[in-house]
Amino acid sequence: MEKRMHQRILVLTLLISLGISGLDKVQVLQKQEAEIKCNFEARDTANAYLFWYIQTPNGVPRHLMTRTPTYSINEEGFKERFNATLNRENKTVHLKISSSKLSDSAIYFCALQPTVRERKPRTLHKLM
Repeated sequence: MEKRMHQRILVLTLLISLGISGLDKVQVLQKQEAEIKCNFEARDTANAYLFWYIQTPNGVPRHLMTRTPTYSINEEGFKERFNATLNRENKTVHLKISSSKLSDSAIYFCALQPTVRERKPRTLHKLM
């Protein structure tokens, strides 16, 4: 029994950003497929841009993959076991991790549209 507990993997999902909501915990045993669900709301799914990010313990969020109606791209290191398919009709982009590993334990973020916006520089005035 104790050995089985050590084989358990914990994958946390935090879905954030415009049009996306929910919080799920997914637990799977190592070497099993993990699916982390992401549902989104968008009026124009023809121009939907969906992003997955991963944040490992004590790390910063890193871009994992992008899905649009016309292309899919995965970052280096996430091309073989990580996949997501954008379903415009059902408005989903579920992340699937095949043959899960303990090192996959992380927080996964699903985001709709670009999440980094350019800021205009502004002048700061110092009062004397």
